[in-house]
Amino acid sequence: MAIFRTENSLVLWGQETAFGTRAAPNRRFGLHEAVTAPDPTQDWYPFYGVASPRSRLTILRGKWDLRGSLPDIKVQRGGTLGELLAICIGNLSGSVVSEGISATDERLNSLTMQIAQRDTDGDYSLIREYYGGKVNRATLSAVEGEEMRLSLEEVIFKDTAHNLGVGIAKGSAAVALGTDPGPNAGGRFIFAGATMTIFGTVVCRIKRFALSIDNMLEPKYYLCKADGDPTNQTQIPNDIIEGKRAYSLEIELDVADAATDLELYKFLLNEGASGPSAATLGGIINAQFDVTPGEGGGFMTIECGLATSATQPAVVVTGGKINIPAPPAGLFPSTWTLNVDRVRITVP
Repeated sequence: MAIFRTENSLVLWGQETAFGTRAAPNRRFGLHEAVTAPDPTQDWYPFYGVASPRSRLTILRGKWDLRGSLPDIKVQRGGTLGELLAICIGNLSGSVVSEGISATDERLNSLTMQIAQRDTDGDYSLIREYYGGKVNRATLSAVEGEEMRLSLEEVIFKDTAHNLGVGIAKGSAAVALGTDPGPNAGGRFIFAGATMTIFGTVVCRIKRFALSIDNMLEPKYYLCKADGDPTNQTQIPNDIIEGKRAYSLEIELDVADAATDLELYKFLLNEGASGPSAATLGGIINAQFDVTPGEGGGFMTIECGLATSATQPAVVVTGGKINIPAPPAGLFPSTWTLNVDRVRITVP
């Protein structure tokens, strides 16, 4: 008897030319260990009313909500790295990932994701596609002793389709296995190749760096037939609307050297101003990560804050603590939270 096993699964994605227009899945997300599939959550509205018993009398089907995640992508050079970061933030132009689809359009590009499960006979007898997807929350992080990771913490989709037959809702004869490009041979970004510049000072005792984005997406269920589902009329979103874009940065740092390790503490007090009574300017934090030696070369640069200004302050420190741990810890651990106005990423 043929059965499904996890080692025979395939997860692909493709960038859509228009929101909700299914794209051919032809890219891998990279090296990752798990996927939370965005299979629909179905709302139901039970009826308890006149002439009904204490148990519900009837129930009305409500809207669908499709949310998934890829929590542990190991970041690699080359492949679709730039495109993958761009679906979280905006667009890729050359090697630079910046905000918005264009200078005048701050929306996000959408994606189609395919999850294909192969059985032990070699047949992909379950293929699920999710389309009209937008990244709601994501985090790019690096931790001491480990490689850089990208977590797509929540991706919201418009609708789904599968290959189980047209007699089942959302069944589609058009669902077929995407084109697998194979594994990416590009090197990874590890802690040993990092250069962290905090407000103009290179700091060498950072233990953790985590940049998060929240696009504050809101699915919209308008009084209108949803495109792509004219016959079934499943209550899927008509659109997924971008809200505020909020960046947050967390840094963990061992404090030992008064010449460099107190930059965040000093910044917390003045927030980039020339003095206690001057205007807040904010500051700029740059993180550079080299590719592992012998695996393609180059580096990735993450710019947090692009320019300091009194009218639009760059990075500001929202809080931090330099703690005294129980001995024999040796150094003083500190944890810092920062609010970031703009982000730009350059990939090799």
